[in-house]
Amino acid sequence: MKTSHESVFVSNWRSIAVRTVLLATSLFGMSGARAEEPLFTADAGTFMSKRLQSMPDLVISLFGAIERIAKYEPPATYPRVRQVTRLELEREACEGRKCRFVKAAYVPEKGLYMDNALDPQASVMDRSILLHELVHHFQASTRRYAHLADCERARAEEEEAYAIQNAYLAQNGGGYVPFPARAYNCHAQG
Repeated sequence: MKTSHESVFVSNWRSIAVRTVLLATSLFGMSGARAEEPLFTADAGTFMSKRLQSMPDLVISLFGAIERIAKYEPPATYPRVRQVTRLELEREACEGRKCRFVKAAYVPEKGLYMDNALDPQASVMDRSILLHELVHHFQASTRRYAHLADCERARAEEEEAYAIQNAYLAQNGGGYVPFPARAYNCHAQG
């Protein structure tokens, strides 16, 4: 028989598990979920996998890092975040073309696509890639660069995203990612 303390612990644990699933539902676009219906029917220990438990927390933490580093106001919403196959990433982010250097992409109105080979929970570099794409969500939400022409806007957004990514890496001992300036040569494009 369970003691009253054990019952309270189990009840609290299940409550935390349900809140985590609801947060994951809103962040990762698991449609069709309602508060009255649990998404999973496993026990709490099985239910709280590392990925399900930590990805929403990681996104929230990275939002805070962006706010601190770049002095952005937080957007009203979190983007939908999906870890997808390479083929799905190329279809969504590169319009079906091969884009072997793209690891993740923010697509306005759709959310963030991230190569499922990345492990942002374990790797600071992979976490910085997720942060980089979240910066684009902040930019889109604030329309910070909307006044610029297409090429200049793309360049300004990428320069800022790389700068914030590198500031994050410097704070977390994770390296440096150079800005690919050649890819954003607006004068050459006319």
